Amino acid sequence: MLPMRHSLIVRSPDGGIKRIPLDRDFFGVGRARNNELSYPDDSGLSRNHLVFEKAGADWTVRDLGSKNGTLLNSQRLAVTHTLVNGDKVAAGHLVFEFSDGSATVPTHETVVFVPGEEPTSKLTTATVVTTLEGAMSGKITTTAAGVTHNAAAPALAADRQMKALIHAGRELSTHRPLSELFEVILGLATEAVNATRGVLMTVEGGRLLVRAARGEGFRISGAVRDRVLNEAASLLVRDVQMDEAFKDRVSIVEQKVRSIIAVPLQTNDKVIGLIYVDSSNFIREFLPEDLNLLTVMANVAAIRIENARLAEVEAQEKALARELQQAAEIQRQLLPAKAPEVEGLEIAGYNAPCRTVGGDYYYFHRQGAL
Repeated sequence: MLPMRHSLIVRSPDGGIKRIPLDRDFFGVGRARNNELSYPDDSGLSRNHLVFEKAGADWTVRDLGSKNGTLLNSQRLAVTHTLVNGDKVAAGHLVFEFSDGSATVPTHETVVFVPGEEPTSKLTTATVVTTLEGAMSGKITTTAAGVTHNAAAPALAADRQMKALIHAGRELSTHRPLSELFEVILGLATEAVNATRGVLMTVEGGRLLVRAARGEGFRISGAVRDRVLNEAASLLVRDVQMDEAFKDRVSIVEQKVRSIIAVPLQTNDKVIGLIYVDSSNFIREFLPEDLNLLTVMANVAAIRIENARLAEVEAQEKALARELQQAAEIQRQLLPAKAPEVEGLEIAGYNAPCRTVGGDYYYFHRQGAL
């Protein structure tokens, strides 16, 4: 396996995401220019606000007596803390998430799948369903009537969608490690539809694993999950207060969720995961055009994920091939360079491993010699 790399995922107020590899022993954060991570325009930061430091094999975070303080996982940071995967450090208007390179966020801490009615079980105009083919053709199904109709976007919306897809294409064309790619994809998805929160999950060994999340405490309908994964269907609930399956849920009320979208990460032949986003009561509701946009974007993202996986496998195979070649060279050096010359005898030895290296050796031993 390739070695895991520690890094910081930096989220800015405008929704931007940047991954910073921790390739040195010290990273200062603040408005001052001498900081390794300098943000002179962030008024919430002190000149020298906090520091990330390497401590043996671990990393720590320490507040430097900043004016506004530092939060660690929503709690005030008072003493030096040894970071673990997924720790979130908030300073000024920025959030720094520590990653140990494993790329997986514990699902049970971020997402809970709850049983209950499927949102289409009681027909309302709040719920919209489509597929990749439907999104490409501009057709959707409103469950209230069960009728497929054209959902062509107005000119302004179409222009916004085109810009979002072009931006996504540019971002996804850049070579990135998988751990960073998941974050970029989720950032593109939430930005494209102005979502408040979002989570990206992939299917690994029959289980859904969280790969990137913006927000926490997601409670997603198990029926929605199953329909997205099993039927490659994209679902939009425009207003959860109009859908009997959602409006009375405590989590929906407490988190002020108004609209939700769930779309499959679908390649040409299979579904490898899903993207879920929602918006609060204070943000506009999602529209059918948003559903189409995310469905197409998720298809492009899924293909990019698969290509990145293949690239990582290829890189691992090449690394293994180099190691085996080195082992074969060491083995050849351990074998006799030539057979001894003994009058009246013809002596020869030869070793041919089945693959690059083998477990058999030979040596010429002269009787009576040590």
